[in-house]
Amino acid sequence: MRVIAVGDDDQNIYAFRGSNSIHFESLLQEPGAKKYELVDNYRSSANIVEFANQFAKNISRRLKTTAIRPSRKENGSVIVCKLDSENITIPVVNHALNVKLSGSTCIITRTNEEALNIAGMLLKNGIAARQIQTNSDFSLYNLVELRDFINDISTSDDDYAIADEIWQKAKNNLSKKYSNSDNFPGVVKLVNDFEETNNKTKYKSDFRQFVRESRLEDFISNSEGSILVSTIHQTKGREFDNVFLALGRFSRNG
Repeated sequence: MRVIAVGDDDQNIYAFRGSNSIHFESLLQEPGAKKYELVDNYRSSANIVEFANQFAKNISRRLKTTAIRPSRKENGSVIVCKLDSENITIPVVNHALNVKLSGSTCIITRTNEEALNIAGMLLKNGIAARQIQTNSDFSLYNLVELRDFINDISTSDDDYAIADEIWQKAKNNLSKKYSNSDNFPGVVKLVNDFEETNNKTKYKSDFRQFVRESRLEDFISNSEGSILVSTIHQTKGREFDNVFLALGRFSRNG
């Protein structure tokens, strides 16, 4: 029997669920165990990766021995601010109001309460803001936009695959009927993501399964012109052009 464990001890943010890199350490004690480090970063600018490398040196019992390598050569902007107040909401919002931002933006907090307060204050100051919230108990099948789309691609029960003309017609109907819906950008992103990974043959059963396994918050558009606000846990795996880490009561030894 072969055991393959995959993870990143630099991103051990689910300790409250029992996640701990000590499990990796115990596996590495087994005879014949080998460790492979994946250190290429394809998302972040070069100086941001270097900043993260310097920060990661303070992580106790870190398993990695090789520095992360940036694939991108251009530099981004890193600004570190120390606040005297424990109330992080006001200074973070003021900073977001006073800088010129382009592209997608997300303010990341520790708690849902902080995220709610920041989103509310941004809205109060006339800035479009949206809080990313978990919808683990919500099925995307409950969205009328997706129900209609599935009905449109299921016109013939005899065919397992979706003909290109039927798929395109369903997309056109989606745009005509729901372009003004708040859910429209997320539904379009879901449809496009499925299309990109199934660009040859699209099967009805595959699309239904894709919808079942997807979450609404995974398809919030980053280009809606609003600032997204979220906890650290709910941003894992996402990308933004501008990121504010609003970390109150911060400890370098955490």
